[in-house]
Amino acid sequence: MGKKIRNSSKQKIPNSLIIGEREQTDGTVTLRRFGREEQITMTIQEFEIWILEKIKNRSNNKN
Repeated sequence: MGKKIRNSSKQKIPNSLIIGEREQTDGTVTLRRFGREEQITMTIQEFEIWILEKIKNRSNNKN
């Protein structure tokens, strides 16, 4: 999995969602954002709320 994470960073992918063994056991996901050192671990429900809010704000900014 480390190679996939490294490749996403090299390709400058803005957001990478990591679901490894630990996340599967805990029922969480880890979000890695390009250019930032911090990783955000949250539940799947929290991620869904976060991403839907980001999408909503992005569509509002275009008008």
